[in-house]
Amino acid sequence: MYFSARFICSGWATSIALSQTKGDGWVQGASFEGYSYFLNISKRINHKHTLAFTVFGAPQVHNQRSYKQKIIDYKKYSAGIRYNANWGILNGEVLNVKKNTYHKPQAMLNHFWKINRTTNLSTSVYASIGRGKGTGTGGSSEGKAKFENYRTLGQIDFDKIVDENVARGAQGSDAIIYSSNNNHEWYGVLSNLRKKLWGVITVSGGVDARYYIGHHYRQVENLLGGMYYKDSKNKNDKDGITYLNDKMDYYNDGKVAWLGVFGQVEYSLNNLSAFFAGSFSNKSYKRRISGKRKVFVVNFISTDLPNGNFLGVAMIMGTQSIIDPES
Repeated sequence: MYFSARFICSGWATSIALSQTKGDGWVQGASFEGYSYFLNISKRINHKHTLAFTVFGAPQVHNQRSYKQKIIDYKKYSAGIRYNANWGILNGEVLNVKKNTYHKPQAMLNHFWKINRTTNLSTSVYASIGRGKGTGTGGSSEGKAKFENYRTLGQIDFDKIVDENVARGAQGSDAIIYSSNNNHEWYGVLSNLRKKLWGVITVSGGVDARYYIGHHYRQVENLLGGMYYKDSKNKNDKDGITYLNDKMDYYNDGKVAWLGVFGQVEYSLNNLSAFFAGSFSNKSYKRRISGKRKVFVVNFISTDLPNGNFLGVAMIMGTQSIIDPES
């Protein structure tokens, strides 16, 4: 399904586009659903100033099939090459242990300023707040093996796994579904000034500033009937007791800060053109490692690793000559 429209009135212009798709997938248990959207609202304030706001994104969710499966299983089960070992039925609904969910939109506000006949300034402020995760199977070595060994007509027998987790009581689950999360917040500004001199020289330059923080962690997505899960991999957690939606295995933030300036001089006359461009930037990288300290309390022990700062300089120049403009 797709929808698009454009409206223009009294210096205002609006463009809208929407789409949606979904299906069951070619292989078993690989259903998917996705949307996309685009919105632009522009306003010409006067002959010198124009503002434009744009936002777009594409949220989606899709179940997967592992890239490695046994040839004998394709021959054994009636689905043939469409066989998928990653899914089963739980509470009357399809549950796939390999499921991806992502939505990482971007929004920006642009300002275009025609200072005079030879000078223009364009500035863009933008932001992106993204969320994404993919699921997988976790647990003890015996618990993880259940996802392979507990089968009904080739599909995972989730009911049997749930029954055994419930029976374990205060021992907690030994087979769970986790999600590996990769989220971010990204903000920036980009501004460029362009000026024409004497009709043959164009000078341009500007600033590029941005800040990014990525959140990377694994969390308990489904306890499959158990009371909790004991995580033994995260060395930052003393007890390792994790409940639904608690973080497990790892949790770290990556921070990136960038500040740069750039410029270019271009000469163009008849069939000859030449340019010189340069840029200078300072980039800072930092990683923070955290761990859950108390059950039921969102309280973290954080370790900030030292900053890594990198200065960058780039220069480039070139010329072009058109020998035969008619060819």
